[in-house]
Parts: sequence; structure tokens; C-alpha cells
Amino acid sequence: MKVAVISGSRADYGLLRPTISALHDDPRFELALLVSAMHLQEAHGMTIREIEADGFPIAARVNAGEPIRRPGDFARNLGTATVAFTDALAESRPDLLLVLGDRYEVLAGALAATGLSIPIAHLHGGELSEGSLDDAMRHCLTKLAHLHFVATRQYAERVCQLGEEPWRVHVVGAAGLESILGLDLLDRGALAEALSLARLDAPLLAFTLHPASLEPDQAGEEARAVASAVDDVLDGQGTVVLTLPNDDPGSAEVRRQLLAWAAASDRVHAFPSLGQLRYLSLLRHSDAVVGNSSSAVIEAPAFKLPVVNVGERQRGRIQPANVLGAPAERAAVAAALRKALDPGFRASLTDMENPYGDGQVSRRILEVLAAAPSGERLRRKRFFDLPDSSWRSGLRLGADPCAS
Repeated sequence: MKVAVISGSRADYGLLRPTISALHDDPRFELALLVSAMHLQEAHGMTIREIEADGFPIAARVNAGEPIRRPGDFARNLGTATVAFTDALAESRPDLLLVLGDRYEVLAGALAATGLSIPIAHLHGGELSEGSLDDAMRHCLTKLAHLHFVATRQYAERVCQLGEEPWRVHVVGAAGLESILGLDLLDRGALAEALSLARLDAPLLAFTLHPASLEPDQAGEEARAVASAVDDVLDGQGTVVLTLPNDDPGSAEVRRQLLAWAAASDRVHAFPSLGQLRYLSLLRHSDAVVGNSSSAVIEAPAFKLPVVNVGERQRGRIQPANVLGAPAERAAVAAALRKALDPGFRASLTDMENPYGDGQVSRRILEVLAAAPSGERLRRKRFFDLPDSSWRSGLRLGADPCAS
């Protein structure tokens, strides 16, 4: 089976890397890696170099447009990427397209595959992130996909609620946990050296703040508020290692604010991308995470690491016990961060369970792909209606002219 895999950013590559490696090494599969979007942009670290360093062959570099700076760039990039992925997939001719998550370039690739009658397998469907555009794109991808690899039973049920047939839905756990098990993470000194820093003074914070892309006009003000809250709590002490935001509406202003913060402080260090080894090693040694990245909700629990989850971007995701929510307001973020840094709170997480699985993701995915039906049996979908129950009679529609 020839499997095309799309990767558009540092984030999805880190999650997909074990599965890409497994596909590459398994003689039952032929890998066609399609690299796009932020991987090809200097502003986001030109992270295609990380893929090349890992030795995976790249089947195509797919143009997904320019960095998002102005209103309308997002929609224009979606169109550009759809055309480019159509050409790349038509040339590659895979038996199946494997995608992860909720980014615009992933949706573009899935739309192109749909037009070319290529079946799609989708990872991390059924989740919610109601404060971002990603939420709608994730559900669109669910409806385009033919196989679903989800992180939890709750998310599997939501995929079925969207009308997907249960036999197509497989609970495999969260993809990011597999890398934590498989990588030899850096010790604190080696991490400092890898970041070109003399030392990592405590408290050490990992910081990743993306714009809440449904309200991009507020992104800059929110970034200032969160940075000020961190300054209030650290009071001239510690170390902040921040990664710059994704290419979303509002990201240019967040990026500007965070770079200004780093330039004004010798404690704050900004990086376009850390790469998987440095990022997971940072989580291992950090005292807390601040921001609104999905990795703080999904991967940080594996380290029993306190998290201050800012704003609405991750609203709807399962929140483990290590996650403290706070609106993007200076006083609220500061209060949550003080609690996160309290040794008593960290001690309370000793016995917490990670709801996102055991990290054995790629093995499960390859087993399903190897046994999956081919041709029309896989492509021809039927809508799965929920069984009749009391929910129907209790449904209150916005308008129903047929109601008695």
C-alpha cells in the first residue's frame, strides 16, 4: 500500500514522526511524504531541515501560500494549497492519504484527495478546540475521511455522532505520547547547550501562545497581558523558553509582541521552532507550561507537569488534572501561574493518569491500515444515524415550521 502523509508544521511532524518512521521501515507500505506550509517558511524555522536530517525521503514540497499577515490570507492559502496538493497527489498516485489534526493545509490536501477519489485516514478527530478556526476544519476532515484514528473513547463517540460508521473508528491514543517513550531526552545541562544558553535557571517555563484565531484582533493585547503576568510572577527570576506561534490569523501581532518581550529581557528566549527532541526535553525539565498549545493539554500530562492553559483556544478538549485554566487577563494568568508553581500542586499530580493513552500509536495504525478494505468498500461511506432515544423528543431547534 502506498501511503501519502502530509506534514505542514513542526507540531504535526513531531506527532507523526513515529508513524512516518514505521511506514518507512515496514515492507508492506511505501511512504510518500508531502511537506508543506510552515515547514517551507524561514519565519517558522524552515523545519523541513529537521525532516531531511531524519533521513525520510520527501516526495514533494507543496506550496501552501505565504505566511498569513492580512485578512483574507487564510482563505487564499487554502485555495493555493488545494491546487498544489491536487498536482502532488495526482503525480504520486497513493492508495491512501494519511493526515493529522486540523490545519488549513491538511484540509486542502484532503479536499484534493477527495477530488481524486483517494481514501483518507485521519488522526485526532473528534476533539474540540472551540476558540480557534481549527475546530471547524477538524470536523470537516472527519467528514472527508474514511478511517479515523482517535485519541480517546469520548472522541470516538463524537466521530460517530458526526455520522461516521463505527467500524471505521479506531481508538489508538494520542500520537505525541509515542515520541516521549521513544526518544532519549536531554538532561538539563545538555538542553541548555542545545538551546545555546548558559544555564536554565529555575523556575523554568515553557511558553507557547497562539492567537485565538476566531478573535484575531485581540491577539496582540492578549499576548501582552500573558507576558506581563509571567513577569509579575517571576519578578526577575527564572527562565522562559518560548516558541513562536503558528501561522494563524492574528499570529503576526502575537509574534511581534513576544519578540519584543524577549528582546527586552535576558530571561526570555524566543525560538521559531525547537524541534521534537528539544521541546520534549524542555517539558521534562520545566516547572510549568504557559500558553494555549494542544501539547500542553496532551503531552505535558505525561510529565505530570503543571500547565496554565490561557483563554479559549483549547476549550472543549479533555483537561487532565495538571491543567489550570485562566482567561487571557494579566491578573488571572498570574494567579494560575502562582498555583502551578506551588510545590504542593505539583505533588498532587503524582498519581494522575493521562487520559490520552499509552503511546502505542503507530503499531495500531499500521495494523488497521494493513487489514483495511480496499477500493469501493473503503471509499463508499454511509451516514451512521444515532439510535432512536429520548434525545430526539427533547431536541429544541432554532426554528421548526413543522412543529405542532
